[in-house]
Amino acid sequence: MHKQAVFIGDVHGRHHWQSVVKTWLNHADLIVFLGDYLDTHDPNMTTDRIDANFRAIIKLKQAHPDKIRLHLGNHDFYYFYNNPMFIGSGYREDAADNWHHLLQKHIDLFRLASRFDQTLASHAGFTNWWIEQFQKAYERKTRQPLEMDNLVPTLNNCLKIVSPDAYTNLIATVGLKRGGMSPSGGPIWCDQRELQADPLTGFNQTVGHTPQPGGHYTQTHAPGGEWLTFNDLGEAPITQPFVLLYDKAD
Repeated sequence: MHKQAVFIGDVHGRHHWQSVVKTWLNHADLIVFLGDYLDTHDPNMTTDRIDANFRAIIKLKQAHPDKIRLHLGNHDFYYFYNNPMFIGSGYREDAADNWHHLLQKHIDLFRLASRFDQTLASHAGFTNWWIEQFQKAYERKTRQPLEMDNLVPTLNNCLKIVSPDAYTNLIATVGLKRGGMSPSGGPIWCDQRELQADPLTGFNQTVGHTPQPGGHYTQTHAPGGEWLTFNDLGEAPITQPFVLLYDKAD
């Protein structure tokens, strides 16, 4: 019998994730948050509310470590390192030190990517261009090729890096569609248009990052046969989350 993974897109201080957890916690095998717990473009959202919401999600993970997965998004990644070159829009200087220490304290609870059979989950997604750059960086450092079966653990191990280096800089790469200089962003910054133009061959993907119209997740069938699922619902309540059937999860 297949297992079920339920996906929650960008949170940004909102409480819409709670209804998903209430409905699915006892039924799904995994509830997967795709990152961006922090910051917001909502002028009425207070720092205290974002902070309390983020801490509630951390407590949920601690209470159900085998049923909850927490991915980092671009708005979380730069607080993790608290480094100016990773800062994006919505940055909250008044909370930066507290969120940096909170993320560092609980970093074992977070990841950058997951794999469910032939489906990759991350905040923003993987393009062929970005994977090629990451493979080159890995091979320069280790003197051995990066096998795709090792992509997820290799990426998640990058969170053990104490200060920014070639790996973290690649992870934080910003593509042309988001105002950067690269053909596409990395797994926390890749724009939907970049992902649709050059999706990683051979893998379906489920991501957040780019708000979807209509308050519902959307799917695109890539030319190579890959399915791309976009889960950032913006301000809309999550009435029907994306549910993925899988056999094996990494």
